[in-house]
Amino acid sequence: MPKFGVYHFGTMDLPFWHTPDDTFDKLNKSSVIRDASCMLKLACYYIETEQLPADFTGFLNFMDRELHEIQNGTEKEFDLSPVWPYLDQVKASAAILEELMTGRNSDDIIIKAGGELTRLVYSYSSRYGHDAALPQPRYPKLSIAVGKTRDNTTPDYYLALQTTFLRHVNRLTGQLVYVNELITQQIAKWKEL
Repeated sequence: MPKFGVYHFGTMDLPFWHTPDDTFDKLNKSSVIRDASCMLKLACYYIETEQLPADFTGFLNFMDRELHEIQNGTEKEFDLSPVWPYLDQVKASAAILEELMTGRNSDDIIIKAGGELTRLVYSYSSRYGHDAALPQPRYPKLSIAVGKTRDNTTPDYYLALQTTFLRHVNRLTGQLVYVNELITQQIAKWKEL
């Protein structure tokens, strides 16, 4: 892809990245071995465990803290209040789910609901999109509004921030509804047994 130019990541220049010159000799062998070793250990752990570990309530509390931190760092026009009732619903459902999980095959719900929650925190695209492979904060499209005011941005940029923020609030509430449905359906199945 010769149209791509020089990439700068911190102190690293990667003029070959995504070009025909991006070949195996550019690999940092110690990093590749380290990463492969980590992935191998994780794969072995998950293969050998009888039940995938899950702490939905802990993760949801983490989400809550992170979102409140964003809310506290933004102007009043950046409103996360639509999220709170949906997050509370998922927390309540997750607490019931966790009580029922012990000794049951819970891998499917952990993968589906846990994966969706993780995606909401760490990505900004759809399930089928691909985020940029660059460092980014949690809740990337909500976090960009932190510290931004009408005084330190241009009017058009501020409006674009508001639009992006609102779209991602809507994404978050919609996906929390979806996660809650997944969890409540699983609870209902287990209670039928």
